[in-house]
Amino acid sequence: MISKRPYNNEFSAFKNMRLDLDDFHSRVKPQSADILQMDIARRNQRTGPTRDLYLQNAAIEKKEQFISEGGSAEQYDAQIRQNQQAAARNEERLS
Repeated sequence: MISKRPYNNEFSAFKNMRLDLDDFHSRVKPQSADILQMDIARRNQRTGPTRDLYLQNAAIEKKEQFISEGGSAEQYDAQIRQNQQAAARNEERLS
């Protein structure tokens, strides 16, 4: 999170507002642009085999938990398919 510039009691409200605008223009705006670029780049990064293995293990653990709570493997697979189809429809709609 980007920290806020402290309020200075020695200045008037107008001067503090002006300093806030200068602070936004010179510090906050470039930092937010950098954060946005990092988020976009993270989506397009290739993932290594370690991350893929981690995601596979996490999926297996979720399925095992679902089954241990009384569900069946078929119900879990059907639920996953429905979620994937809904995500695909949302992606098509946003494109």
